[in-house]
Amino acid sequence: MERVRELAVRLVRECGDDAVVGLSPAEIVEVATALGVYELPSSYVVFLGLMGKRAGQVLAGMDMFYPRLLKVKEYAQELFEEAGKVDLLSDGAIVFALHQGYRAYWFADNSEDPQVFSFKRVMSRRVDTGTRLPPSCSLRPKFGEAGC
Repeated sequence: MERVRELAVRLVRECGDDAVVGLSPAEIVEVATALGVYELPSSYVVFLGLMGKRAGQVLAGMDMFYPRLLKVKEYAQELFEEAGKVDLLSDGAIVFALHQGYRAYWFADNSEDPQVFSFKRVMSRRVDTGTRLPPSCSLRPKFGEAGC
């Protein structure tokens, strides 16, 4: 939890007071309700209270800030259904982020230090040779080479 607080202080110092905006206690309860749980991990509650609406450019491009956070579980379930992986979330799992609609992140449960899981949908892409990559491959955007 201390690392989360240190990050928030650093962002305010480097980016200004309005760069970091947290959630109110009522908004945190709203998030828990939207995510389908009674209680959130305490370290995540600290994060939400300090940076639940905005954290400068940290994690830009992620759907993990309020109010979009209220829909991430729904979006993740759609992602899992499209990939044929409807059984990925266990009971009590807490989806806390979605990246660009193809990667989901969730806590296993609401324990003090829960395991974090991630799922990434990988799509086939055409490469210069005209061949298709198997689903387990991805393109390295920095170098433009296929890698498995």
